[in-house]
Amino acid sequence: MPSEEFRRTADGRKRATRFCMAHATTKAIEIVSPKATLTPCILDDDPAQLELLTEQVGILGYEAIPTSDPDEALQLIRSGRCRMVFADVHMPGMNGYEFLDEALRCDPGVHVIIMTGDYTLDSALDAIRRGATDFLPKPIDRVRMKRTLEEAAALYDQRRRVRALEEQLLRDLEFHGMSGKARRCWKYSTSRGKWRGTIRTCC
Repeated sequence: MPSEEFRRTADGRKRATRFCMAHATTKAIEIVSPKATLTPCILDDDPAQLELLTEQVGILGYEAIPTSDPDEALQLIRSGRCRMVFADVHMPGMNGYEFLDEALRCDPGVHVIIMTGDYTLDSALDAIRRGATDFLPKPIDRVRMKRTLEEAAALYDQRRRVRALEEQLLRDLEFHGMSGKARRCWKYSTSRGKWRGTIRTCC
């Protein structure tokens, strides 16, 4: 029990601290809904389509960011705010394929789903070869959209957990390094009664 460990001397104190670290590890990888880890961007120059798709994504439980400006969508990718974009093919200034190329240059791990009302097998294969996550015909099938969102959300949630574990491991390694220093100080101070206070400085 933690209370028993706190009553021990040097070894007991160290174990009590480890108990706290174990608690911190659990807190660091606290379970978060995968939906909360993914913020999709909807990119379409048609206001009606933009509103419809944003509503559909919202019904599925995700908070989307709608925009008709490809540059704004790219900025959302660069900032890390959006790791998934539903992009229409036919847009003035920058079409969906050009946007795909730019998005992948900004973040090779971003998920770009190309949407079009002119779906063909050849265009779908071309988009996938260029790095698109999927190529969806309009009107968008809700079941397929749901599956695409869930797969991406699960992937990003997994990456978030891995990053949290890696960060916690680094913190644990740093902690154990300091513990070794503290043990050396404690050994030195206990052999010389007048230096007992050095353990506080080392810790």
